[in-house]
Amino acid sequence: LRMMQGGIDATTLRTLNTLPRLAEVSLETKESFDISLLLRSTTLRKLHLGGVHPLSNAHVMAMVPLLECNTVLQELDLEPQISFLGFKFLAHTLRINRSVRVLQVNIESTASRALINQVMNEIATVLTMNSSLRSLNNGNHESLRPSTNSCRRILRALESNISMEHFHLFYEEPSFTARKKNTLMKPDCASNANRNVDASKRTDCSVDTTATTNVLCSAFEA
Repeated sequence: LRMMQGGIDATTLRTLNTLPRLAEVSLETKESFDISLLLRSTTLRKLHLGGVHPLSNAHVMAMVPLLECNTVLQELDLEPQISFLGFKFLAHTLRINRSVRVLQVNIESTASRALINQVMNEIATVLTMNSSLRSLNNGNHESLRPSTNSCRRILRALESNISMEHFHLFYEEPSFTARKKNTLMKPDCASNANRNVDASKRTDCSVDTTATTNVLCSAFEA
């Protein structure tokens, strides 16, 4: 579904959300919109959002509480640029979510070194906790340059992760890339990659997104 101008209205999104066999959605819009409405679907496995207009922090944050309890979505591809803060919100959900296998993002190129390292530390934590995620990529990776210490922490986390196959979030020195290639998806761990998704134990997603978002904002700004 491609919009020649503007975004997609809530009524259309809610209609899509109610389709009983909705499995894949690809949208392209000219402005940010509340994509979280689609995350209430109980059948949607793949969601791709195209377009060049950045997603607002408000719309990214609205996705957080729904992703945390979603047990169906496997691939989330966000082509529009998101802020570093927005990416941190999404990364935090992966501490809990065990259905998403692929996350493709396009992170903004302007951020302080402190915030970059903070986000990388969050990713390292996610990698040690999540054994379902297989691919994590940033389309704007060349502009992201974390500290050496953050890179080392990411490598240690990748070494303990049993599911990751593709990982490219930031600019990599040749030595990092070489160690990463030797680390990703160890053959003896491949059989364990699917063990964490239990679709029969779906959490109720009827949550107060406003309250959750406020808590997250306070936590990240602290």
